[in-house]
This record gives sequence, C-alpha cells and structure tokens, in this order.
Amino acid sequence: MGTHQSTNGFDEDLKTFIRKYFGCVSIERNILDLVVEHCTDYSTQLSFVANIIDSPLESREVEVCAGMYSSLVTSLDTQNQFGHRVYFDRNFKKFIALKEKTMQLSNGTTGLSCWQASCDLAHYLLGVGGFLLQDEDVIELGAGCGLVGIAVKASGRSRSVTLTDCNSEVLHILTENCRNNFREEVAENLFVEHLDWKDYDSNSFSKKYGLVIASDVMFDSDLAQPLVSVICDLLNNSSEKKAECIMANVKRNPETYCAFITEINRRHLKILETFSFCDGIFTYEDGRCLKDDSLFVFSSSIRLPTVFHRICAVNR
Repeated sequence: MGTHQSTNGFDEDLKTFIRKYFGCVSIERNILDLVVEHCTDYSTQLSFVANIIDSPLESREVEVCAGMYSSLVTSLDTQNQFGHRVYFDRNFKKFIALKEKTMQLSNGTTGLSCWQASCDLAHYLLGVGGFLLQDEDVIELGAGCGLVGIAVKASGRSRSVTLTDCNSEVLHILTENCRNNFREEVAENLFVEHLDWKDYDSNSFSKKYGLVIASDVMFDSDLAQPLVSVICDLLNNSSEKKAECIMANVKRNPETYCAFITEINRRHLKILETFSFCDGIFTYEDGRCLKDDSLFVFSSSIRLPTVFHRICAVNR
C-alpha cells in the first residue's frame, strides 16, 4: 500500500481535482482552473491528458504545466496500451494504483480495465459496508485488474483476500497490481487464483470463505447459470453461518438481469437486501437515502445506477 503525505492547506476543490485526475475521470472546468504543480510518476491515459490540455485550459490562456505536455507526448506511443488509475483514501494518506488497458474491451475480455460497478463496490466495502469484511476470508469472482480485492486488502479489515479470474492476461495484470501495491510481507494472505465458472471443482477451493464479492459480472445471460452455481457452492461450503455474497452490477440489459435473478431463485439463494448507488447517493428499498461521495470516482458516457444485492444461502 503506498503512502502519501498530506499537505496542509489543501482545500476541497484541490482534493476533488486530485481524486478525479488520478482516477482518470472527467473534471469540471472550474476545477481545471486549479494549478497542479506536483505530478506522480504514474503513466496517464492519452485521451484523458489530451482533454485536460485541450480547450478547457488553452482556450482560457492558462499556462499549461510542461509535465502535462510531456505525458501527452509519451502517451502518443501506440505501443503504450496501458494506463494507471490512482485512488486515495479519505485523508489522502494512502493510495492504491491500478494498471489497466486503456480500451475497456481488449483481447476478447473486459477484465483488463476498471468498470463503474467495481469502483462503487470498492467504495461500499471500504465505507458503509465495511462490517461485511471484518475478519472474513474474502473471495472475489471475476476480479479483473483487481480494484475491489486490492482495496479490501488495503483496508486491513479482512483475514484474507483471494482474487480469481479465468483469463491468462487478466491474471497476469492482476498479479502485477497486487505486487505493485503491497510489500512482500504485507501481501501475506493475498492470493491470485485461476477460476473458470464453467469448469471448476468445488472441492478445490483453498479456503472456506465468509464473503463472496463480485462486480460487473451480469453482462451475459449465458453466464447466469455457471456464476450463480459458483456462488451457491461457495456459500454452502462456507464454515461461516453468516456467509454472504455481495454483488454490484450496472443493469444495462433488463433481460440479462432477469436471467440472473431467476437463477438465484432457482438455486434457492436468498436476496437479503437490494439497493443502488448513483451520483454519490445510496438508495435503499425502504426509501432511505445516504449521501456518500465516492472515493473511487468513475465517469461513463451513459450514467446508470449501480445495483447491489446481498445474497445468502437459504439453509443458513
């Protein structure tokens, strides 16, 4: 886990700028007027830097920091297909850095980039949902580049974290991100494992997990049966009576969403709670609303809420 020394006098606008800049999301023009004098040595996505340097700054005749031009020129190398997102804790004392592909769909997989639901699930688990992590062995399904699992490990609340995926390139980046964020002695009880939902042995799981987490995994109706099957086996095999699964997904396709809910019911799993997160507000089924600006900022061309489901086995 990296550390970042806070600078006295940071106002809220500058904190917002830093959080959004390193999270590689859109920044409001008024915030772009801030002067950024210190840069990290992490690479930056071409399109993001270009948008900052373009009209918002130059049209206002603002002198652009030479470092931004340098980052843009470096990014013009088409061989550089990767960028980094950096996420800070609430006090700007710690951060995690995630290497990802600049294209969300690459090499036939979506697992090489961060997605909205993974950002929102990480925010939930490190905030209002932190009680789910306490001293638990956690397994993440479809971990991708590792944002949620690495954030959970960095929180220090869980007993262990196991990150799983089935794509070899995804597993490579996942391992690299784990190694880059934690010293060897800190990385104990952090594991990266291959798991194919369509071809696995339930007896091969290295632990009995108290919490299963997954984000942005409801994108294909054909995956409903194998995914829910894995979740069901993990929950039923757990030594924890309170074992749960927390899933976060953007409901892009109603038919795909219904396929997953149908499969959850067919496998006799129980949905304990459903709620959503959008524009910094958690909204619950009983009408409660909780404002909680995300630490894991994300921007998307289509803004849809992230829907959460807390799931358990009926016989527990």
